[in-house]
Amino acid sequence: MLKKVCKEVLGMWVVGNESEKYWFGILIGTKNRGVGEIMIVFVDIMTRFSDTVSEGFLRE
Repeated sequence: MLKKVCKEVLGMWVVGNESEKYWFGILIGTKNRGVGEIMIVFVDIMTRFSDTVSEGFLRE
């Protein structure tokens, strides 16, 4: 059975300095707005970003 997939822009943020803690806050904010699952994440610099996503969405 195919699952209906909805693609939406989750938000746009402009900051001078990015960190894991900053992105963790963004992820928790999107989770609090109803995002239940993130299936694909593309990053170019932050090597531990996948850990941040896992921590934000897998911790219950």
